[in-house]
Amino acid sequence: MKKTFTGARFMVFACVFIEVPALAMAASGSLCSTDEEVLFFCEAKRKTIEICASRDVSAATGYMQYRVGINKKLEFVYPLERVPPVGKFRFNLLARAAQLTFQNDEFTYTITEPLAGKTEIWVSQANAGFTRVVECRNFTDSLTLTTIQNRFKRLDIYQ
Repeated sequence: MKKTFTGARFMVFACVFIEVPALAMAASGSLCSTDEEVLFFCEAKRKTIEICASRDVSAATGYMQYRVGINKKLEFVYPLERVPPVGKFRFNLLARAAQLTFQNDEFTYTITEPLAGKTEIWVSQANAGFTRVVECRNFTDSLTLTTIQNRFKRLDIYQ
């Protein structure tokens, strides 16, 4: 008996086929170097946002950085120095989400990754009532993973 693709099966096949190159492009366009780990990835409207860490990152050694750029060209890095993340980042679990927060001068950056829905990055300016929300169009669900949460506990940034 000869089998043929039905419309529904073809759509599933087409979706899988189309998604694989998109994920490969995200990995090849990473702001993290090959000797670093990508702890978080977000593709926004025109920018890529990533949390990169050295492979030896701990509470006392290595580093973790928030990076923003376009086509592998860095536009913003926090912290500028490659230092351990203690005192630089805070991680919190909410009822239905995970948050990673840091403060850069008068700006507070909050990455909120819900259990369901799109990840957002809120940038707010103290005493100015200014908040900008960046919606991640393509992102990794990594902050809600138990492995990442346990890692943040070991890094001493889990609140």
